[in-house]
Amino acid sequence: MKEFSENIAMRYGLKEAIIAQHLWELGTRATDNNVAIKDSKLWVRASVTAIVSAHPYLSKHQVKDAIMNLRKEHVLLKREMNDSRFDRTNWYSFSEHGLKVMGGENIG
Repeated sequence: MKEFSENIAMRYGLKEAIIAQHLWELGTRATDNNVAIKDSKLWVRASVTAIVSAHPYLSKHQVKDAIMNLRKEHVLLKREMNDSRFDRTNWYSFSEHGLKVMGGENIG
């Protein structure tokens, strides 16, 4: 059974809670390739395709919409920080508000 933040689910929706939990867990299973510390924040690298692969019951459009909603609600921050200009994979970090809503401390 998948786990997710009830705070996120109640405030923003179930898909948003699933995506937020996925990104949170990526930060806790950090590898050199998918995490970075910039501006005192932990950033995780995640593509929509990889998220859909981990959660096949969600479509690409649902994942994109959930990320957009989390950004609109100031839960997530998004950035491109790749070495190659051809690599468009996004990096995500929880805002201060997002950390509070997730109910935990900064995982970085």
